[in-house]
Amino acid sequence: MKNSLVSFIVLLISAVSLQAQKVEIITAVENIGGGYNLAYRINIPHAEAENVMKKWIRFLKDNDGKTSTSKTEAKAKDVVIKGIGRDSLQVYSSLTESDNGVMLIAAFESRDGFISPQSHPEKSRLLEQLLLDFAKKLSTEAINEKAHDAEKDLKEKKREEQKLEKNTKSLKSSNERMKKNIADNEKKIEDNERRQEELKTEIGGREEIVKNIKAKLSEL
Repeated sequence: MKNSLVSFIVLLISAVSLQAQKVEIITAVENIGGGYNLAYRINIPHAEAENVMKKWIRFLKDNDGKTSTSKTEAKAKDVVIKGIGRDSLQVYSSLTESDNGVMLIAAFESRDGFISPQSHPEKSRLLEQLLLDFAKKLSTEAINEKAHDAEKDLKEKKREEQKLEKNTKSLKSSNERMKKNIADNEKKIEDNERRQEELKTEIGGREEIVKNIKAKLSEL
């Protein structure tokens, strides 16, 4: 019972946390890439840091990046992002996890400086769209996974409910049978006690008969 309550509370908190969160991206100056440089801050709600890092490293490698990573940081050189341009980029990134999801911070350095809406408007626009698509995909996957877990839990609770309903029905039927047996037994007890009283009278009469018959022996 206690475990069921805890599970319900966890699911309720998860359901509440799914509300009013969206994928967002902004640019800001960050201490990244060896100094304070302009970077992209991507909010990925509902996601987990480990999965985001795994998918981000795969993205960098898929774009020819030679990566070096730690638990919360990833660097890649010679990255050529398809659709952005042929120039290789150096990518610096880090991520932090919160109760609401993951914040991915990424900076992209080209040969003529870090990419920003001001210095590279077209590349920055394409990058923002690419990062938004990346974040939306991860956020969608995370929500779907949570929905799958919630549906699995719901099915288990429904199975438990059906099992209890079946068991309750069986117990009620058993109780009804026992009540009938008790009623039948009580009637038999009443009949037995009445017959016992009758037999006491009959036995007394027959004892008298036996006594009278044996008395005749003395008359011989």
